Amino acid sequence: MRGIFSFVVIAIVFHIFALAGLNGEDIRPDTVVLCYFGSGDGQVGIEIGDMQYGPGDFGIDENGNVYVSDQTNGRIIGFDTNGKVLKYYKCTGSVSGIVAFKGRVYFGFGDQIVIYDTSGKLIKEIKNAWAPRLDHLNHLHAICGYPKVGEIWEIIFDENFDMIAVLRSSSYSYRSADRYYIFTGANELAIREFVIEGRGKNARERVLSERVVKCDPYEEDISGTFIEGEDMEGNIYIQVLSGNIGGRKFIKLSPEGEFLGQLVVSYRDWEIWGDLGHAVRVSPRGDLYLANMDEEKYWIVRYPMEMFRKP
Repeated sequence: MRGIFSFVVIAIVFHIFALAGLNGEDIRPDTVVLCYFGSGDGQVGIEIGDMQYGPGDFGIDENGNVYVSDQTNGRIIGFDTNGKVLKYYKCTGSVSGIVAFKGRVYFGFGDQIVIYDTSGKLIKEIKNAWAPRLDHLNHLHAICGYPKVGEIWEIIFDENFDMIAVLRSSSYSYRSADRYYIFTGANELAIREFVIEGRGKNARERVLSERVVKCDPYEEDISGTFIEGEDMEGNIYIQVLSGNIGGRKFIKLSPEGEFLGQLVVSYRDWEIWGDLGHAVRVSPRGDLYLANMDEEKYWIVRYPMEMFRKP
């Protein structure tokens, strides 16, 4: 009888701790990549001029491997979840974006996108395109120069790199697989559900519905809103500047605009020295990754998705 009682107590305690973990109460951020400046194994270069320029971008795949642009040394470095070097990829210019998913790694170099498999074998080169990203259907989105210089146009490819559409875009918007998000105010986001009719350069998008939601239903005094990306469930992540918290707030919304949670990062915990380029990325799983840099090193901190909670 005493053995059964002990077993029940242990089971209850284990269940309580499991619930605490699911609620994010004992979840903490962790450093997943740490690189000192240099040109050796696992190091990244730094350019010192009027400012200090470190790695310009990074990306994360669905397994938590991290890919860091080391353009000073002419390479991209792939790290595993323990921060060990997996692979070096050749880099021939400034990096405009890095994404990775399902055994493919996409690098934006200058005015082209280069796609490798994880072993380093070249799969595809796409000219006149930059700033690659993937939506939750694994469609490749990129900025392109078509059809008129000075305008922002977005080109979309399917998994076989066949062109789906070329559509007009904006620096204040974000297009996913079937929704178009655009800020209409400091705390307002319009969500347009659409379908693409036609194919390629002749494609057009037809809006099916539109709604306007508040990015942050708990606070009005926000500014500097920017969509950082989406996870593989189509949830989107918005960075906002709030004058009341002494840091940056990251908001998670469902594809329909439902507020799912927020994560606040204090300025004391996010160290940016010099110019880091793109310092925020969202993984396919929905974890938030922030790049940091000081006078001697560069590191990336992961904030697990469980840390996003409602106030």
